[in-house]
Amino acid sequence: MTPSELADLIADTVAAQPDSDAALFADAQSWARIRNLTDARLVELAATMDQCGLARRHGRRLTELLVAAGLVPAVAARISRLSTRVTALGPTAGDLTHGRFGAEVTDAITAGIAVIERRSGGLDDTAREDCEAKLLAQARSCASPAQIADTARGIANQLAADSPTGVDPATDRGANELTMSTTPEGRVALVADIDATSAAVITTAIEALSAPRPEPDGSSDARSAAQRRVDALVQLASMTGSTIAKAQVSVIVPAAQPNLPRIGWMGIVPTLTAEVLACDARVEAIVADDNGVPLAMGRTERIFPPKLKRAIEIRDKGCVKCGAPAAWSHAHHVKYWSHGGVTDLDCGCLLCPACHAAVHHDGWEIVMGHDRHPWLRPPATVDPSRTLLPSYHRRTMTLAA
Repeated sequence: MTPSELADLIADTVAAQPDSDAALFADAQSWARIRNLTDARLVELAATMDQCGLARRHGRRLTELLVAAGLVPAVAARISRLSTRVTALGPTAGDLTHGRFGAEVTDAITAGIAVIERRSGGLDDTAREDCEAKLLAQARSCASPAQIADTARGIANQLAADSPTGVDPATDRGANELTMSTTPEGRVALVADIDATSAAVITTAIEALSAPRPEPDGSSDARSAAQRRVDALVQLASMTGSTIAKAQVSVIVPAAQPNLPRIGWMGIVPTLTAEVLACDARVEAIVADDNGVPLAMGRTERIFPPKLKRAIEIRDKGCVKCGAPAAWSHAHHVKYWSHGGVTDLDCGCLLCPACHAAVHHDGWEIVMGHDRHPWLRPPATVDPSRTLLPSYHRRTMTLAA
């Protein structure tokens, strides 16, 4: 039966109205299964279109081709994702194929497994099958995609805590998301899920610019706190300049438990998060006793002053790892400030935010050579010999340059 013949048959079937409660519910079940089977067929077709290069031949991405076929962008993106992930599934793929549930639930399971694999440091076949079985059992109990995602995060966090190669969810940059969507009223909704280090800088900067200010007549600020934060975000987005502004962050370090640093509005953060902040932001490290009374104040000036930052920009030209423009890059202490590093030319280099995170979390190291230029040592996962590499712009120089 061709798709058009099936469509005609469905149209004829719709004309018949159920005559009892049982028949009405059975009809709904049948149509729900038809919808799920449609999702399964679309995933299969998307995989075939990708394999044969249909989208590339027409100068489009697969998602764009699915939108042109009649799907809304969000559904097209989901079908496209599943077309590449579903082959790695076990029994979940069978449930999709037989119409037990649709693309939304299947997508939640595949995304959940991806989160578990990333945060746990990797799964062998047995562990992957076990994780899929747990998420599939929840899906079969009529759990929502959000509930499946929550279960996956719980499994991921537990495995990460038990694994020496696990990733702390608070510092997992791979899970960062910022979505922007237009509401029915023509407004824009922003939804973000950000690692603790990035959130510390962003939130502190917004709060610094969202303090109440008097109205022109001297009365109190009429804006709500939420409105003031939006105005602060617009102000941040409107800022221009040759350097990236640093936020002032206060990290409270309990004298009796120095391994439990705390940021006021976030609570306890990983020591690595506090270390990253101390390296790059204007940080006020406060050592406090058991009652929260400060015992000692750390140095507050931890950033490179403009003239020194400019000298580093002239030398490095941009991010020493990926070559991102200097205006996008931070001045990084080659020897971490928290480890006794100093703020001078021979202890500084340029790193964009993503490469900065790679140095702190992914095993990349930077050393200052005898030539007074930064060199990079890749992690063993990238280069088993860990051979030193010159900074990006020195790797890409030509004789003409």
